[in-house]
Amino acid sequence: MSFESHPKETVMHIVSKLLLATVLGSASSGPVSAEDYRLGAQDRISISVYEYPGLSGTFAVGPSGEIGAPLIGDVNVEGRSTGEAGALIGAALARAENLRERPRVTVQIIEYRPYYVVGNVDRPGRYAYEPGMTVLKALGAAGGLYRPSGGDVLRLGRDATNAEGLVQTLQISAAQLRLRIQRLHAERNDLLEFDPEIPQAAEENSVLVSSFIQQEKMIFNAKRKLLSGQVDALNKLAKVYRAEVVSLRERVKLKGVEVGTTQARLNVDYKLATSGATASSVALERERLLADIRGEEEELLSLVLRAEQGVTQSEQSLRNLVDSRERDDAQELHDAEVELAQAKAKLRTAKSLVNEALVSAPAAYREWASEMQQQPSYTIVRTAGDEVVEISVTENDGVKAGDVLKIIPALVSQ
Repeated sequence: MSFESHPKETVMHIVSKLLLATVLGSASSGPVSAEDYRLGAQDRISISVYEYPGLSGTFAVGPSGEIGAPLIGDVNVEGRSTGEAGALIGAALARAENLRERPRVTVQIIEYRPYYVVGNVDRPGRYAYEPGMTVLKALGAAGGLYRPSGGDVLRLGRDATNAEGLVQTLQISAAQLRLRIQRLHAERNDLLEFDPEIPQAAEENSVLVSSFIQQEKMIFNAKRKLLSGQVDALNKLAKVYRAEVVSLRERVKLKGVEVGTTQARLNVDYKLATSGATASSVALERERLLADIRGEEEELLSLVLRAEQGVTQSEQSLRNLVDSRERDDAQELHDAEVELAQAKAKLRTAKSLVNEALVSAPAAYREWASEMQQQPSYTIVRTAGDEVVEISVTENDGVKAGDVLKIIPALVSQ
């Protein structure tokens, strides 16, 4: 196909089609090996920097595919292998530190993001991903195909109740996290008051949400009061030092005048002693007095220097306090956003389980009982960039981390 044959089709349309074709093509291939694995949100990775051991550590890939690394800030590793991520981090570190050679960075996966199994299985839900995962292995991890029995109608009712309880718990958790994120944004923007947008919640959860709002307001006010007190204390300390500098400099000025006057009198004493009009002891006494006055002047200058150092240290302590607060808020905000993304993913799964227990499962129960021996169909729901695609697969096809594997009974799929 050429661009000339379809003049109205833009480059972006073609790129989107190519990306979708790649995803569809990869679904029919075998399982993904550890080497072919591509990083994404909810993965936990270990980063080791040979030349900088202090930068090594464990990091969680955030909802947008980024990790927050020391010195280099946020780095987007989504869609990259561990080798590519290591090279990317090494290159970023080399640029940040103006290094001639790229540091050796090793990236290892500590915990893969999960995959989900729903539909006609014994234990639908979330499962830990392993390289080499196939549809058949995922089916085995979920307890195999669902086999109805006499008590399964009661089990469906219990499953629905449990899933509804999980949905409610996750909704409460998500509301609390949203309030925390709003509070952290208010702190970072240095607002005087925290007036959050109230998250949507079921009527039975409204009391809990109100208590969360009060709790976040108390935290906001307490932290603001603490910071304000610390800032005021440092500003007052700097003010005291500045006043001391002014006072000491005035005393130094007066001492300078005293030194000049004493020196002038000493010169007169020298002349009188030379002419014999006065004893030489008078001049000697005046010399000792002048030396004492100059010593006091030097001591005052030393005190001026100490007071100026006090001003500098107070101002530096104030800057350090503000910087530390901003770093702590940024880290807490990042953690809260990751937790919220995880809660949303769990909530989607829990709602799917409720739907299966209350709608899909009872409607198909009698059909499953008579059609148990027929081969079910398998579908994978996969996210590719901004696209969500649904792909038909077989037992030997690969399952990727983050996939939702749907097991559809034979009768339903016909």
